[in-house]
Amino acid sequence: MFDFGDFQRGGVFQGDTTSVVFPDRAQLQDYDAFVNSLINEPLLNVSTNADGNTQIGDWIPLRQNGVIDYAGRGIDGLVNEKTTNFYGMLNFGNEFDNGQALSGNVGVRYVKTDTTGGGIGGFSEFADLVGTPEEIASNPRTYLPELAAYMDQVDQNITIDNSYEYWLPSLNVKWELNDEMLIRFAASKAITPPNISDLNASRNSRAILGFVTDTNPAPGTQPGVVDIIPDAIRVDGGNPNLKPIEATNIDLSFEYYFGDDGQFSVSLFRKDIDNIIVYGTNNQGSATFDGYNIPIDFGGNVNLNDGSIEGVEVAYQQFYTDLPGLFGNLGVQANFTIISSDTTPLPAFEDADGDGVPDDFLTVYRWSIDELLGLSDLSGNLVGIYQDDQFEARLAYNWRSDYFSSYRDYITGNPIIQEEIGFLDASFKWDITDNVQFRVLGANLLDTKAFASQQIDASGQRFARSSFVNDRRFEVGIKYEF
Repeated sequence: MFDFGDFQRGGVFQGDTTSVVFPDRAQLQDYDAFVNSLINEPLLNVSTNADGNTQIGDWIPLRQNGVIDYAGRGIDGLVNEKTTNFYGMLNFGNEFDNGQALSGNVGVRYVKTDTTGGGIGGFSEFADLVGTPEEIASNPRTYLPELAAYMDQVDQNITIDNSYEYWLPSLNVKWELNDEMLIRFAASKAITPPNISDLNASRNSRAILGFVTDTNPAPGTQPGVVDIIPDAIRVDGGNPNLKPIEATNIDLSFEYYFGDDGQFSVSLFRKDIDNIIVYGTNNQGSATFDGYNIPIDFGGNVNLNDGSIEGVEVAYQQFYTDLPGLFGNLGVQANFTIISSDTTPLPAFEDADGDGVPDDFLTVYRWSIDELLGLSDLSGNLVGIYQDDQFEARLAYNWRSDYFSSYRDYITGNPIIQEEIGFLDASFKWDITDNVQFRVLGANLLDTKAFASQQIDASGQRFARSSFVNDRRFEVGIKYEF
């Protein structure tokens, strides 16, 4: 038993029960002892599945008869990528009689990527027909023998053999108006390949079932299962068919350099993005089992929508060296960004059979969210600096407005929003000698808590979902160089 009475400084667990049961350390350090403790637990359903492996409830232990079956568990998923690039660039420039100058470059890159490898396609089998009459009567095998046979099939090898190619042009131009001011313009097309781990072909299929119970049981008896209806087959795992995210970028900025180290800039930008990768679902067809035609839906990272980003950033930096005495060592860095993002809302739900009902709960996307994930409309940073030959001190405040972190929560299905948040951090460095430096770093000095909420209706009403205590953190160190 472990007591969580002081968890998050207390108050989280209410009432007298504040302890939770955990496997003891000896079991956690001895895999076989842990598995054996579950096998010998009378409340768990232990059986042997069609592959001859021990199954504890829905879980199949990794080690069977002293051997770890890596291949059978999809752990040996292999992904190989070979990328070939060719590129060319032309630089240009000219200085004019009026003191202005124009320079830049134009180029193009050719990218071809071949992806090979493979993985394992597994299936979540139904429990065997064993136990009490009530347990057998509530077993999916009793009502869905064809679907049970499909889930009993052996693991399948999945082969990856994909490729893609792109031409990526770019243009960069700098127009120097005088010694202090310049204008920059850039246009380009770029790609961001999927994470190689997301291309793993290993995946697992399981049945989404609906249980129909007796609404009028006999007196003194509990309601029992009278029918089991398959809703869908859910396939979860990696997606070797992911395409790169594509972006067409346009940037325009004005920069003003003044004094010895002062800088002010205003930047405009726009990005048109295709094949955005998010965690979602797509339909891969349907199949008929036991008289029911049910959809087969994949759940994982998919190229699900497109979008655009446009905005403006204002930045300022200066050291006030003209001020008297110690004030001449003061400086400031600041920037503020305004962003507007737009994306194609995800479909309300997958409906492969067209009956107007979601294939399953995990395919539901509510409220037609048309903003890109992870982008705040407003964000800013303000840094105060003191710096001389021996000391450097910085006090930084970083803030961002709220933003969507997920289009659907796994538990509720509602969109998740991270609320606006700001952190105050500080650092101090002292060069005691040419070889020795003392430093102190402080993070989250205001002890800011991070809050998330979920949108619960089309009007945008929110309810609290979670809060995280980040805690103040300090680091003290001495560096010696030789």
